[in-house]
Amino acid sequence: YTSGSTGRPKAVVMPHKALANLLSWTIRELSGDPRTVVAQFTALSFDVSAQEILSALVAGKTVAVPDDEIRRDPNEFVRWLDQHQVNELFAPTLVLDMVCAAALRDGRALPRLRELVQAGEALVPSEAIKAFCAAVPGRRLHNHYGPAETHVMTSGALPEDVGAWPVVAPIGKPVDNARVY
Repeated sequence: YTSGSTGRPKAVVMPHKALANLLSWTIRELSGDPRTVVAQFTALSFDVSAQEILSALVAGKTVAVPDDEIRRDPNEFVRWLDQHQVNELFAPTLVLDMVCAAALRDGRALPRLRELVQAGEALVPSEAIKAFCAAVPGRRLHNHYGPAETHVMTSGALPEDVGAWPVVAPIGKPVDNARVY
């Protein structure tokens, strides 16, 4: 379930087939291998947690789980990401912005963090996110926020060249086996 823009919890029923499709698509899009470490950031009550956790486990990746105090402090979270050599992070734009700004302030490039996956709110690529993504060649920012009636999202990875990013991030294309009307 999600509160959406109303602040009141609401829920929808999703078929398991849609989740299986999403996991298959995510594994293909993010690749990685059993050495890949995924930070488990998203609250379990939020739909993105299914994608974050299950796609990692199905692909044989490692899920690293920070405690709540670390999640709440961007500086501590950056140190934790560095210490655990995290490769993938799923988080809303607000969190990514704070993490990127803290990493830049702390002088931590987090070279192993290659995939930043944004969902839960509209993607607004801040100057901190742009600078952080530009700091490591091959680092990708994924926009997994968009209309979703089958499971979670539409998607698009922004170009690796931060200078080629559009001012307004596109919602991308539908995941495999889905279409947009």
